[in-house]
Amino acid sequence: MAEQTITVIYYTKELSISPLAEVLFDMPVSSSGRVIIPKEFKEDKIIVAVLKGEVEMLNSLGERFELKNKNVA
Repeated sequence: MAEQTITVIYYTKELSISPLAEVLFDMPVSSSGRVIIPKEFKEDKIIVAVLKGEVEMLNSLGERFELKNKNVA
């Protein structure tokens, strides 16, 4: 079975404003060509995208909103 490095972009189930990204190495690929993500990883996550390779997310929607509102209290 082939293996693939992927980057998963997701939200936590608590629905944070900014998405998170995590790189997963050596993920098995099914015969149909889809990467098989372990159930344990998917728990408590809303997966938005699965990207081929190791990707670094530089910024995201909601990031400036969170920074702007950290000083409000």
